[in-house]
Order: sequence, then structure tokens, then C-alpha cells
Amino acid sequence: MINAFAFHGYGSKALELFSKMKEELIPNEITFIAVLAACSHCGLVDQGIKIFNCMASYGIEPGAEHYGCLVDLLGRSGRLGEAKLVIERMPMKPTRSIWGAILNACQSHGDEEIAEKALTELLKLEPDDDGGYMLLSNMYAAEGKWCNSNEIREAMGSKGVKKTAGCSSLVVDGITHSFVAADKKHPRWVEVRSITNFLKGEMDVKADFPLFSMHPSLSSD
Repeated sequence: MINAFAFHGYGSKALELFSKMKEELIPNEITFIAVLAACSHCGLVDQGIKIFNCMASYGIEPGAEHYGCLVDLLGRSGRLGEAKLVIERMPMKPTRSIWGAILNACQSHGDEEIAEKALTELLKLEPDDDGGYMLLSNMYAAEGKWCNSNEIREAMGSKGVKKTAGCSSLVVDGITHSFVAADKKHPRWVEVRSITNFLKGEMDVKADFPLFSMHPSLSSD
């Protein structure tokens, strides 16, 4: 129930349920993960910090997942310095998800220094992780630092790291249809290409200037 409230953005209700639960049951490690995640997703920073700090009173030693929630909580709210301090002081080695959480927060709040550190540590754990490269590259691009952005993408190429193709899906008459970028193996590829080329042509006509070229694999031969 706590997870459900958090997922749908009802952070206050999640905390209310947690308070009622403590009257009859002793929360365990899983309960605290759910509550901390609720605070993180709903921006309840002070409440989340208090809950993290009260774990010891229940005889629970925070684990990597709890620290991950705390880092995510602080990062989402822009308190990146504090999030970095938590990572530096936590009693175990930070996991991939923890570095990923602070890297995502850096993209949202624009902290290049911490982002570069996070990416370096993330790649030590998963050298082929394309997501970290793309986050930092996009961050540089958003700030107009095109040389830095290109350097990151060139580093990906030199190390043989490929960007994972984007995927989307939709449901029509109860049937799920999935599409992967530049996937010529799709059983209805010819129809997909025909429709995308038609739509591009229509948008070009209505626009004051031609749209940027679509992916080469989607253009007509």
C-alpha cells in the first residue's frame, strides 16, 4: 500500500499509513525502503531524512538500498552536495544505482563536477553502460558545450560502447505493438517507413522551413 501511494504521488498518505502501521507492527528493512522511496518521489525531503535517521531506533542498519533512496531524495531536491557527502560517508561501496541516481540529479540541476565524478565511478562498475555517457553528453549539450558533448560521444565510440536503441509501444484492439528505432526487421517495416515518410512530408509542407532530416533508415531510398 505504501508503494502504491508513492507510485501515484500520494506521499502524505504513504507517511500517514506508515505512522498507523508503527502503532501495531514493527517496520522492517523493506518497509523503510518503501517509505523512503515515497518521500523521494514526492519531494518530502525533511521527512525522508528523519525516517532514515530513525531506522537505528528499530535496530535496523541502513543498507545500500536505503542509502540509494537517501541519495535519490537529496538529489531530486537539488541538494547535490549533501547527496555526494552521503555517498562518501556510507559504510559500503556505492552501487551502480546510487551513482546513477546522483548522475540523473546532476542532469536535472546542472552540476558538471559531480556528474563527471559520478560517471567515472559508474563506468568502473559497468564500463559498457551507455546511459551514463548519454546523460553527461546531453547535459553538456543543454548548456551549449558542444565540444564536451562530442568528446563524450567520441569516447563511447572509441571504447565500442553503443547507444541502446529507443523503443516505444502502443496497444491497438488489445494487441501490443512494439517499435525499435531503425528496426528494419519489423514485420510491417515497409508500412511503417511509408507512413513516417508521409508524415514528414506533411509536416514539411505546413512548416515555414523543412524539418531536420529523420533517421537515414527511415527515409525513402
